[in-house]
Amino acid sequence: MVETPIKDFSRIAKLTQSTKTQDLDRIVKILFYESSDMQNKNAVAIDIGNKGMYLNPEVSKIGLVSPDYKMSESDVEEVQHIIKENNIQSWKEDYSNIPKSDYEDGYGWVLYLEYADRTVERHSGSGIAKSEVVPKNFNSFVEEITNFVNSKKTDLDE
Repeated sequence: MVETPIKDFSRIAKLTQSTKTQDLDRIVKILFYESSDMQNKNAVAIDIGNKGMYLNPEVSKIGLVSPDYKMSESDVEEVQHIIKENNIQSWKEDYSNIPKSDYEDGYGWVLYLEYADRTVERHSGSGIAKSEVVPKNFNSFVEEITNFVNSKKTDLDE
């Protein structure tokens, strides 16, 4: 019997780092956000395991409230396609270019891929200039995943 994934995203940063890249169909959660000038933006919280998506996620509340959107199989496939197309799983773990102790203002981002075995693949970056702390395909990924989420907001408004 496959256990239904927990909806709470608040513990995702505490999960054990996955020792290997796993298949796309093993991803049960995606959490991504950028920070600039102490403000979060482009937050994406997708609970593939429970087929739910947060359309206006507040990082502190994700998983503690019900998802805004029920995902279809084609939605799940589209998210998996975005991850594969942008080669996310080949990104290195950390793109930061300044020590965290020196980081106060500037730009930062984090992406968590939680797997069905309750491990996580984490990618992040922080620094003064965004262009110096992001991997290849980063801007494409952010554009595609935020456009996907925004398209679902439009679907609900119709």
